[in-house]
Amino acid sequence: MDFNHLSRQSFYAWFNTSSGIRLLEEEQLELGNILPSLFGYHIIQLGSLNKEINLLSSSYILDQVIVDIEISKNSQMPNVISKIDILPFGSETIDVVLLPHTLEYAPSPHFLLQEVQRVLIPNGTLIILGLNPWSFLGIRRFFPYKGEQIPWYGHFYSLTHIQRWLALLGFKVVKSRYFLFHSTAKCSRLIKNLYSLVNTKCYLSPFFFEGYLLIANKEVVRLNPVDLKWEKQGGVEISGVVEPVAQVHFHD
Repeated sequence: MDFNHLSRQSFYAWFNTSSGIRLLEEEQLELGNILPSLFGYHIIQLGSLNKEINLLSSSYILDQVIVDIEISKNSQMPNVISKIDILPFGSETIDVVLLPHTLEYAPSPHFLLQEVQRVLIPNGTLIILGLNPWSFLGIRRFFPYKGEQIPWYGHFYSLTHIQRWLALLGFKVVKSRYFLFHSTAKCSRLIKNLYSLVNTKCYLSPFFFEGYLLIANKEVVRLNPVDLKWEKQGGVEISGVVEPVAQVHFHD
């Protein structure tokens, strides 16, 4: 049993604590404002979380599939057991993909996003939920309390970091926002004092918010009609064109 497996199981267990449940409930509310407006035939969620909270409950898409690499006693029962970076779906067959904290414990988040790009239909929607690494909760990973259950063994990526990855893969980010004003049950007196000084959270720095939501669409590459005009040279007619294979290089 490797370190990634153990840290991932700890992460799942954290979502059954009061702080984890509150985060999931807030995420369910955020998705409730988005999923009803997305239509199609198939929606998949990569990674299962809390047993009691169904993040896809507000979607009108009938075929809802949860994919995970294993069955966990702390999370929902997946419909499909599979590696999440080698998905058992055909190319351009999925309308919506939800990644609820999936990148944070993915062995290779770059390949996972490439695989999501492959299975999404043109103009399909990708939704990412993540923990803000620079929130109050995130910064506490540098000063953990003894026996504290906070999932800091994963790799937590900022919104800017993920947006750069998605741009390389041809996604267009249509919405991103931070949410959940420091839900930590046991917060310091300093945090409480800061909270009491704030009358509104609309203009606060992302530093004050624990989670984020990102929505992106898989863009369709449209060819310019001028590019489709081929000239015959030397009497040789081109009957077919082999598409080049491009590799995307990511930089952390």
